[in-house]
Amino acid sequence: MSIFVSTFLYSAAKVAGDSWPTYIAEQCRNLGSSEWPGLRTVGAMTTVSPVELYIEGSTYITRARCVAAGRFLRSKAGVWITVDDDILVDSSTIRQALLVCLAIDGGVALPYLNRDGKSIVCRDVAEKTEWVSTSAGTLPVRRVARSGFGFVAMTRGYVERIVQKNNVASFREDDLRSKEPDCPLLFVEGAENGSWIGEDYYFSRLAEAAGEPLRLLLDAPCEHAGRALKLTAAGEVCLRDAAIVERLVKAAESRMGSAQP
Repeated sequence: MSIFVSTFLYSAAKVAGDSWPTYIAEQCRNLGSSEWPGLRTVGAMTTVSPVELYIEGSTYITRARCVAAGRFLRSKAGVWITVDDDILVDSSTIRQALLVCLAIDGGVALPYLNRDGKSIVCRDVAEKTEWVSTSAGTLPVRRVARSGFGFVAMTRGYVERIVQKNNVASFREDDLRSKEPDCPLLFVEGAENGSWIGEDYYFSRLAEAAGEPLRLLLDAPCEHAGRALKLTAAGEVCLRDAAIVERLVKAAESRMGSAQP
């Protein structure tokens, strides 16, 4: 089985300018030693399964993610893994995420820290841990209402159901070459309960509305911008740097204090 893999290197594309095609070709020649964590993660994926790689350098990330979704659905791959350029995940964790998403025929995200090191890119994580049987053993997950898309694995059936159940509109990737709309509008910035939400939380909302919320893979380390985190099966936060833990605790205490009457 092949995996459709997408990553978005808009920062690199902006710096490379006209030399972008040459630059990205050089980076892809040896993925394992790329200067971009996301590409090193793709390199690790190639040790798990054959991959069909889609790299987008556009700064319009909402459109880029939708185009990637369309390309995945038009491919023959059974699973789509999307990884951001600053996310680093090892092959063992990649394999676990792949096995779980196949076992549940759904979507599996890895929890990770925001760049500020003060919060995790997810919201409303279920208190109950579910256990999923796979060929690698029984693996722990929890349902999550909203999740970042730094690293997410999804089956074809899952993405198709999210589109169908929400009657998602589509647009043409290329108005001159595409006869029919071929990119589902799954990633849009918007507002929710008076707060701004990014395109990743928007997809999460569609998944929840379809009755198929994303799962977070637990005991699965994920590094974002140099900071590694995992949630244990018991829901505890494990970080590489103790100083970050202290800042998280203080930030949580501050929020709790400000919320008290």
